[in-house]
Amino acid sequence: MEDGLTSDIVYSICKDKFGYVWMATQNGLNRYDGHSIKQYFSHKTDSFSIPGNIVYWIHKDVAGDLWFSFGNKGVATYNYAKDRFERFKPYDSIVRKNNYANKMWRMGNDQQGRIYFANGGSCLRYSLYTKQLEDLTPLFHGALDGHDIGMFVLQGKDVLWITSNNGLFRYDLKKNSIANFPFDEKKFGFGNANMDDVEFINDHQMVVAVVRTGFVLFDTRTNSFSFPPFPINPSQSKLFSQTGSVLKDANGRIWMANSRYGLLEYFPKT
Repeated sequence: MEDGLTSDIVYSICKDKFGYVWMATQNGLNRYDGHSIKQYFSHKTDSFSIPGNIVYWIHKDVAGDLWFSFGNKGVATYNYAKDRFERFKPYDSIVRKNNYANKMWRMGNDQQGRIYFANGGSCLRYSLYTKQLEDLTPLFHGALDGHDIGMFVLQGKDVLWITSNNGLFRYDLKKNSIANFPFDEKKFGFGNANMDDVEFINDHQMVVAVVRTGFVLFDTRTNSFSFPPFPINPSQSKLFSQTGSVLKDANGRIWMANSRYGLLEYFPKT
């Protein structure tokens, strides 16, 4: 913070198409150019400032433009030419129309230029090409009621996996149908089913970040969950931990930010 960062609690980091590094924090938005940090805050008298000072997620779409989520303050995009933020009004409109809780958290892409919005117990999708915002919530057949979406991850071009605190969902983009795979929160979650992040290890296995187990594994061939290896597995170590984020790097290595063990590198074969 002595170097200009507005908070030491950082929720999301994203490098934009011009090389700037953006950091979403608990108190304001930051843009780093390699030398100094530019700070952005919400101002009631400025409709083009960020909507709220708690910034949960930064999303770069397929065109390289940035989207920001602000929890109950909604969604905004960044206008590079004017250095300002513009509220995504279609989101505000559909949330009011359908009486959804405004809990905007994370976003994801598919290969058709569509953006997916995790809005608590509702799921929305916006096409950059048609400029249409769709409500996908009915496809969940009530399985999201009272629950929250965590993250989106693509498997190929036709399947999108969605984490939640009510299991995993498989969205078949061709058939436009969603299947739910329940998560035994007592057996695998030790009383907590929150899934915060997900990443593919290979063509059929995923690492799913959870709150008490650290992480679990999911096999898309058998649609089954399994425990992580020792010492992360609490059934062996008797120690709980939370993984907040999972990242697969350019060399295929899996990295995890864990509350008990710090930064982890996971080697699936061993």
